[in-house]
Amino acid sequence: MSLSTSDTSQSGSNSKLRIAAINTVFFPLSHADVILSRWLEPRETDPAWGWSDPQSVIASIWIDQFPQNDIGREFCKQNEIPLCATIEEALTLHTNRLAVDGILIIGEHGEYPINTRGQKLYPRKEFFDEVIRIFKKYGQTVPVFSDKQLSWNPAWALEMVRTAHRLDFPLVAGSTAPYCETEGNLHISPDDTIVDALGVFCDGPETYGFHSLEFVQSILQTRTGGEPGIRSITAYQGDQIWAALTESIEELLSAALKCALHAKAGDYRENCKASPIPPTLFSLEHFDGLRSYHLLLHGHVADFTMSLRLKNGEIRAGRAKMGGSDSFYGHFARLNSVLETMFLSGHPPATSDRVLLTTLTVAGFMEALLSPGEPIFPDLNMKKLSGLASSNECLPPLLI
Repeated sequence: MSLSTSDTSQSGSNSKLRIAAINTVFFPLSHADVILSRWLEPRETDPAWGWSDPQSVIASIWIDQFPQNDIGREFCKQNEIPLCATIEEALTLHTNRLAVDGILIIGEHGEYPINTRGQKLYPRKEFFDEVIRIFKKYGQTVPVFSDKQLSWNPAWALEMVRTAHRLDFPLVAGSTAPYCETEGNLHISPDDTIVDALGVFCDGPETYGFHSLEFVQSILQTRTGGEPGIRSITAYQGDQIWAALTESIEELLSAALKCALHAKAGDYRENCKASPIPPTLFSLEHFDGLRSYHLLLHGHVADFTMSLRLKNGEIRAGRAKMGGSDSFYGHFARLNSVLETMFLSGHPPATSDRVLLTTLTVAGFMEALLSPGEPIFPDLNMKKLSGLASSNECLPPLLI
């Protein structure tokens, strides 16, 4: 089944593509703010991130929640953007057709339930399903971006990819990290064989663990043969992780921490003791034998850094170049540039394979945390996942 691609562009040399934004919430420095605000007013530092003169406009906004610190209403009023009562209104603008050229689903932040795995139940799939209902109603599609992981529910994530494949429209999701420049040396040549790799991050195991996964996988997938997938995941948390840090992992950790811009002085073990978020280690076995690790050291580091070891013993390390509050989180300017290019060209910047893998893997993180020290085997084989995206088969039962 394939619907027609919407051709809603205004005529004339000065026409700009129209984008609808579907949001959970819109408060200062929320994802909605740092993405949408610079669409109207690029910041002074944005050109350095590749964003300066948008060739598209935010044509409509829909918001699910309005907390006390909401700025969405005022943003729409000041910029004369319709604040729509429904998602359908945002996509059609009171016409009998799809009236936009691209859709941003910014399903991050807000008050939503948390399940027994510790996952926040953001309604990204629910928003996506409403978009699909409207696509089918009007027989047209446009490119869609869904912020961060596809869904907290692995089966729903797979269904999102299947739907985009079946209706033949570009679907992009994921973190800003894969689109950021890297500082350090993380280049992989065809002659390099990676033995193991480590990502270091801060904050929550799901919220920021996903960023670490996206960053590390964007590098690992460039190895010869690509990414075959992940066989097993083992989680360690609290004081038990120190025993799990082998000499080999500590060598990678030392290299990764040297690349951090925001790391506290002193011993990382002591610094983590004062943090309300316990240190956490995820150990991943890939199908080609590679081992990768993701280490949460909240209270010691506030960067996304990575190191890897080659077969010849060489260790390379680097960090994702991400902007802080002084640049209004400039890496989102880079994301805006990537997304606008997709809306203009109709071509996604990457296939959905990596974000499907990272979405399912971060769900595996949260499952593994229920039984620390015991491996789980989600069987995230990339060939199988790619096949599942274009078939009616089910996911392995472990993550459902």
